[in-house]
Amino acid sequence: MTILLDEIYRLSYLARRLEPNQYKPPSIDKKPYTIEIRPKIKVENSHCILEKFNANHFVILKQNNPEELLLEQLTTIFGNMLEQTPVKGSTVYAIESTRSNTTSTKNNTYQPLHSDRNFKPNPPKVIALQCLQHSEQGGYTKLVYAKNIYQYVQRVAPNCLQNLFDQNATTFYRKDRNSKELRIIQYKKPIFYGLENDKVGISFNPMMSKIESTAKIEQLYRLISYFVSKPKNQLTFQLQRGETLVADNYALLHARTAFPADGGRLLRRAWYDATATKLELGFDV
Repeated sequence: MTILLDEIYRLSYLARRLEPNQYKPPSIDKKPYTIEIRPKIKVENSHCILEKFNANHFVILKQNNPEELLLEQLTTIFGNMLEQTPVKGSTVYAIESTRSNTTSTKNNTYQPLHSDRNFKPNPPKVIALQCLQHSEQGGYTKLVYAKNIYQYVQRVAPNCLQNLFDQNATTFYRKDRNSKELRIIQYKKPIFYGLENDKVGISFNPMMSKIESTAKIEQLYRLISYFVSKPKNQLTFQLQRGETLVADNYALLHARTAFPADGGRLLRRAWYDATATKLELGFDV
């Protein structure tokens, strides 16, 4: 059974129908999740950041004057920065809208809920998105807890739950960006998988060249896509200039709403391997 790219996009973009106003959706209060950093991260800040991150699986860092080196400073808490794609050797990736680019990170359209680089055997454990310039309209961040997805499947399709852990049930196909020739790399990954800390992580990303699965997994993809697309299951907020979202890539899916093509939105993204401190990654089942 093959799930075609267009089919997945239709499923993932359900939010555009369920929530018509993508430019200004209902937003949560960010204050309980926010820590102010002035001007640099200090020891006392590190403890607060770690505590709030472990409690919520994400934290928002706020600076009065955004500093270019904030993402680099976070290595003391979240571990080594990982190489980004498609720029070889780079650890920071600019997310901005350009009219000539159709990639999901370089345009202004709705980006479906996903986990970063989920198809790889060792995806980034922690992701950070630093906002250097927000759009006056749209560009809202959406988060969905993987544990809520797990409990939803457990409730509505309990007999199918174990299929989510099948190592061979889902095959991802991705273009090899490091090859000069057009080469497709194949990865096998379950939707849910066990972590070293006895917790569970999620692997969900519809933005692939092609996804192949069993019929049961296709049904579960539809089920999950419908669940995560409902606004009531999302935490929605707009990152403002000077704010940085740091999130657990194993415990959360993230997305972005549409914004005007000339909105001027600019973010910097970094990935971390979580080797520096004790992080409570993933979720309990």
